[in-house]
Amino acid sequence: MALVDEKQLKTIMKTKSIIVIMALSIVSIIFMKSCNSAAENVEKAEQDVLEANEALALANEELQADIDNYCLETNAKITQNDSIIQLYKNSKKEYEKSGEDAFDEEIEDLEQRNRELESKIHEYDGTSEGKEKWEKFKEEFNHDMEELGAALKDLSVNNIDDKKSK
Repeated sequence: MALVDEKQLKTIMKTKSIIVIMALSIVSIIFMKSCNSAAENVEKAEQDVLEANEALALANEELQADIDNYCLETNAKITQNDSIIQLYKNSKKEYEKSGEDAFDEEIEDLEQRNRELESKIHEYDGTSEGKEKWEKFKEEFNHDMEELGAALKDLSVNNIDDKKSK
């Protein structure tokens, strides 16, 4: 007595074969789908990198434009300071008296500080350092320029007061 006859055995074998083929097909499809997803992820990542590079280039251009504009403004102030210092030197010659070496020293000091600021702005390369360092540099430089301007103004006030008292 056979539990399974030959016809049923063939049917079971065919069914098992079909199930195995279907299972392999499903696994293959899932594998191919995951490969496509990885390729799509690589493409998306490449696109993101391109967009980030474009944004960085734009930010660097804006930073360079800000630096260039600031340098132009600062150079104008430095030139103005040079003119004021030259006026002090020329006016000093008109009112020259013995014992006024302190005034001469003050003018020389202001002239030196102005030259140092001029060198500092010409030597600064902010694009390689980034916006944060540029903002810090600008803040410190503005402070130094304001101090120099105040010193020039004080010299003018002191000079006028000295002339009035003479």
